[in-house]
Amino acid sequence: MNTRQICIVSDIHVTAPGQLAMEIDTRKNFEDIINRVKSDPIEHIIICGDLCYQEPREDVYIWVKGILDSTGIPYSLIAGNHDDSKWMTTVFGLEKDYHSVSNELYYIKEVSGKTIMFLDSGKGFMSNEQYHWMINSLEEHPDIHIICMHHPPVFGGIPHMDTKYSFTQSDRFVQALAPFDRLFTVFCGHYHVEKTIRYRNLEVFITPSCFVQIDYRNEEFIPDHTLISFRNIWMEEKYLATSVHYITEV
Repeated sequence: MNTRQICIVSDIHVTAPGQLAMEIDTRKNFEDIINRVKSDPIEHIIICGDLCYQEPREDVYIWVKGILDSTGIPYSLIAGNHDDSKWMTTVFGLEKDYHSVSNELYYIKEVSGKTIMFLDSGKGFMSNEQYHWMINSLEEHPDIHIICMHHPPVFGGIPHMDTKYSFTQSDRFVQALAPFDRLFTVFCGHYHVEKTIRYRNLEVFITPSCFVQIDYRNEEFIPDHTLISFRNIWMEEKYLATSVHYITEV
């Protein structure tokens, strides 16, 4: 077997130097996650949005880039609702994938033998331009089965996020993918919980945060626990397995 292993890290919420987020050192959290990831035979790292704590900061992107570059492991990024796609484009040198008319960063990339689509849902929705690109690209690339985006494209059954911070175009997204006779595996973050959802031809894997996990039962932002996590994905030609790993000791 030729199993390829990649990982997803999401919602790292890196603060300004010297700043804590809810008394949590998110810079140390990210360093701890990366050190843990480096101990596995990971071929690629995907950062699934919300690199910044509250507001986008160029210095945060520069710091994150330095950490990722130091690993020597190839990586990919997408924007979250606390990010700025243009700043990310500039700092990470992604100009060829930046779409200035809509200020969105989306692209297709070969990752460990798989063709993966990376979408920009950072605004909570996708532009008409991005939808047209997505549909055309899926028609041109029948081998695309994996999509990465920040927001879950369907409701997750998490009251706080579903009612206040959900993807606002769920119906449109589902209808756009419905005509394709294939199962799409969507990896995302944003919800600060671990959950798997299957809806029509979508299988959605939500990766927990590197910051704080929330109480999945509450309509208010109530922390559940502060264990940080990442998702591993094992892939072969006709095989995909995934699991979430929480770090209890550093």
